[in-house]
Amino acid sequence: MQVMSTHQDAPIPVGARDRLVDAADRLFYQRGIHVGINEIVSSAGVAKTSLYLHFASKDELVAAYLSGRTTSYLAEWRRILAASAGLEPHERLDGIFDTLRLFVEADGYRGCPYVNAAIELPDSTHPGYEPISEYRRFVREELFATIARDAGVAEPDVLCAQLQVVYDGSLAGAVVENTPAPVERARAIAHTVLRAAESLTSATS
Repeated sequence: MQVMSTHQDAPIPVGARDRLVDAADRLFYQRGIHVGINEIVSSAGVAKTSLYLHFASKDELVAAYLSGRTTSYLAEWRRILAASAGLEPHERLDGIFDTLRLFVEADGYRGCPYVNAAIELPDSTHPGYEPISEYRRFVREELFATIARDAGVAEPDVLCAQLQVVYDGSLAGAVVENTPAPVERARAIAHTVLRAAESLTSATS
């Protein structure tokens, strides 16, 4: 499964811009967005002038890195959602955590790229925040919202916000503990939260 790979699975880039973004993707994810321009240019195998032909600043390169991740992740998650249509909500929840487990078990896993980047960005006006916010809205308002809708819970927004916290915790725990065990603990918590929402809805209907 390809979703949320630790490095973008794509053909070797040919153009200077693509090579720069590819190098930035590898270096920013593995070491942080503080990695310097000179190292990125060297890794990409392009002249430094090429960087400023395509990006007005390093901030724009950071935004391109995060946007590329968001585009790739959303496309793959939506493919998974479409493939799981018709399954009952708890089965779909299992599918999400199956995918997260594959992500944290992948070589080079260093945590959630969005949380990692947000820690280093100076403030929310940085252009990199837009793809971060887009991905987090997707997790809350689409990935988990499909489960909340199909479960017919009384307060779907509350459930989605709770499941997002569980999702975040699973990725953070896995990188700190260097094991997928936190994903399995998070899976159990997510099912408990969903069952509680379903029970509350039944009790008040």
